[in-house]
Amino acid sequence: MSLAETHIYLVVRRHVDLGRTRSAMCRPS
Repeated sequence: MSLAETHIYLVVRRHVDLGRTRSAMCRPS
């Protein structure tokens, strides 16, 4: 993996994690 690919992967993963956390906070399971 190139540096750019790694950076994009980390940014996307962080966005997904933030989305999950926000969803869990909005409506707790």
